[in-house]
Amino acid sequence: MSKEFERRKKVADLSEEFSFITNGSFHITGYKENRIDKKTGEKYDLLIANIPLINHPIYGETKITIREEYRELGLRYHYGWEKVKGGKQGRHITSFGNEPHPDGPWTVKNTEPYHHHHVPEEPIYRKDCEYIRSLKDVFEFVEEFLVYKNEYTQDINT
Repeated sequence: MSKEFERRKKVADLSEEFSFITNGSFHITGYKENRIDKKTGEKYDLLIANIPLINHPIYGETKITIREEYRELGLRYHYGWEKVKGGKQGRHITSFGNEPHPDGPWTVKNTEPYHHHHVPEEPIYRKDCEYIRSLKDVFEFVEEFLVYKNEYTQDINT
């Protein structure tokens, strides 16, 4: 199996496993091999995908967004739970990642590089993230809000 096939299959398998909260099939919006990081010169493969979710009573149509960079040193990711409609900030409900961020007032201290963009509609803010380390973890996290129709609040311990 090719690397691309394995990576697409992982997304398809998770979408199927959580089909009770998904709304239709996932959509790979891009897969590119041998991209070059302009800052480091490092080569990586990039997978970008969206998985539509069932309607939420507060947020309406939402989706899980996936950005995975396959690098020599391992997987770098950003996974988000977003509203389908709105601008970049307005769509943001919450997201998780391990991509590096420059030092600043919102640098996480205990779990770097793992972080949680925890403030709805304010993706600049980050906090430590102890429990979310994979796309499956994100599905499990979002599942609670979709199944029980709860509103996400930034005080959730991740």
